[in-house]
Amino acid sequence: MRAAVLAAVALLIAGCGSSGGGSVIRGNPDTRHGAAAIDDYSAVELLRARLVGLADAYYAGGSADDTRIQLQRARAGYDVLAPRVKAKDPVVDREVVARFNVLARDIRRGIAPDHFRDLANPLGDQLMDGVAQALVPQDARIDRGVQAEALRRVTARLAATYDAATAGAPDDATSRLAFEESWGLWRRALALTTLIKSNLGSQKDTVAGSLNDLRGSAFPEGPLAPATPAAQKVDGAGAKVIEALNERFGFDSL
Repeated sequence: MRAAVLAAVALLIAGCGSSGGGSVIRGNPDTRHGAAAIDDYSAVELLRARLVGLADAYYAGGSADDTRIQLQRARAGYDVLAPRVKAKDPVVDREVVARFNVLARDIRRGIAPDHFRDLANPLGDQLMDGVAQALVPQDARIDRGVQAEALRRVTARLAATYDAATAGAPDDATSRLAFEESWGLWRRALALTTLIKSNLGSQKDTVAGSLNDLRGSAFPEGPLAPATPAAQKVDGAGAKVIEALNERFGFDSL
């Protein structure tokens, strides 16, 4: 019996990892928290990314029409989550809906870009924190493996969206919108990397460095489409980040 206990402890220690940079529990976080919790956490992160992208793009000189479309898409993404958010925390749902309504009203009225971003940022930050708290149990929200899985999904979406953005002409509406979204995904990938950086161990430089290096090459004009996009660079960085996360956290391949 004692031998079995010691063996189980040894497996747990090996699974957590201890090669510097903080311990992590390895393996699919679905087995710890259920697939729904991980999907919900990741859905909120993808929604944050879209909100960041639309606010930054309008601030950088993007059109009100494009911003209106992006805002509608973000609202549609929240509407999928809204019934469950409302059931768990009606105050948060009411505040989120009210902020979406204010932004939609003000973009129609020609709000100044800096004021629009000031109104949009709390929606992507504090209010989305409230959405995550309503949907995802606390033990899942603070699990580095859950956060790393969200980063993995955001990074994969970043590469796919950037590819879509560069498939057409830079002034094509579909390309513009995809590029704005890819910027938001990149920004959110950086935020998630900061969140788990101390737990990345030997993979820290690969994850953080690969994403940071995209600023000058893939996003030289910020959220606005560059004259010379760098799709291969984004694809390569995305593959490195995902491989590093798989190695560190023991994830299966996407």
